[in-house]
Amino acid sequence: MPEPSHRVSFEYDFKKYDINGLGRLFGIGTWQVADDMSAVMAGWDVDVTSMYDCPRGIGRNFDYRDSQKFTQGYGYYLANHALLIVAGKYLKRLAVCESEWEKNSWVEWISEYVLTAPWLAEQTDFFPPVIPTCDVDFSETASKTSMAERKELARLSGITKGGADEFNILVDGGWEDKNGVKYHISSALVNHAKVKHLAYAIASIEPFFQYLPIHDDDFGWKSRKITNPAEKWLSRKEYHRERIDETDPYGSYTVLSRSFPKPETVSNLNLHSADPFNRGWVDGSSQALFSSRSWGAHFGEGRHARSEAGSWLIGSRNIIKDFLKQKSCHLILLIKGQRYHEKQSEQGKFVTKSAVVIFSPNGTYRIIQRKPKKIIDAISPLHPSDRQSLPDCLKAIQKAVLLEAGSR
Repeated sequence: MPEPSHRVSFEYDFKKYDINGLGRLFGIGTWQVADDMSAVMAGWDVDVTSMYDCPRGIGRNFDYRDSQKFTQGYGYYLANHALLIVAGKYLKRLAVCESEWEKNSWVEWISEYVLTAPWLAEQTDFFPPVIPTCDVDFSETASKTSMAERKELARLSGITKGGADEFNILVDGGWEDKNGVKYHISSALVNHAKVKHLAYAIASIEPFFQYLPIHDDDFGWKSRKITNPAEKWLSRKEYHRERIDETDPYGSYTVLSRSFPKPETVSNLNLHSADPFNRGWVDGSSQALFSSRSWGAHFGEGRHARSEAGSWLIGSRNIIKDFLKQKSCHLILLIKGQRYHEKQSEQGKFVTKSAVVIFSPNGTYRIIQRKPKKIIDAISPLHPSDRQSLPDCLKAIQKAVLLEAGSR
């Protein structure tokens, strides 16, 4: 086969993943795809012989695959367009080589080169006027979470505030403050009889390992023959990875996992979404009862590129109280703050602090502070690794409570 009249030198990772990926899709050698792309690029600009060619000098200093995402040089720009032109030509005359582990190989491949639907920036909200933070010591030498710090963390959820603020309980969210502390809030429904047991079990675990068992994973509940007492009442959008608009400076991946009331909650409270992106949930009289915000943006270029993002779901205190009464449940909130301290000569260190809060149907709340002696005695015989296991801690607490009740 004669040598092509024009040949472009493609970047290693682009050739390995993008060009080779297109070749596999149609059963064509990587070299042939590269030659076909070179011919297309020659029709646009015959002076371009490398993906690194750029009159502005952009592109040569990028040393890894994702470093080109935010600022692309001229040659890189032409190569990406040529890849799709050649893909269209192949699709017109060749059969797709379907993969046994993909439902539709063409759809899977082309999905990497299209916009997120809907466009990320269209779904992304404005930054909040103030990014919440709290007066808690997350320094490398910080001691364990104090009672005052638990109150500070609980304050982030708004549950400790008085007054008649319409949206004043933050029931789900995650963000990072200006000091590099990452906060995460989650919540779950628990019936009256088991709410204290679960709250104490969570509080007995080191903050780094604490979680609310509201995800679909089993996490060892069945193997320990214990029922998970937490009930999920919120949902998230089915996660889809961001596409080529992930580099849009005004878009954020947080919108792809925006939280909102789950269908059962929506039905029980007669809610409906006020907009296509589930930013707000209203009742029949159009009164807003839940408000969601997902924000984020990209800043800087190249090695200095960074991003900020966050999200939260805020609910009306009164509607949450009514819902808890309807369900005969309490609401457990877990508020965590975590800061990572990077070290050059050794492994870094996470400093994590948390607060476990019980919110009752009557509107009162309780921050779990000191654990009763019987709770400590129930957990202390466990193996050190089992003390960091929520099912094991809960099972030990429930067993101790049953023994105490039987001895009366």
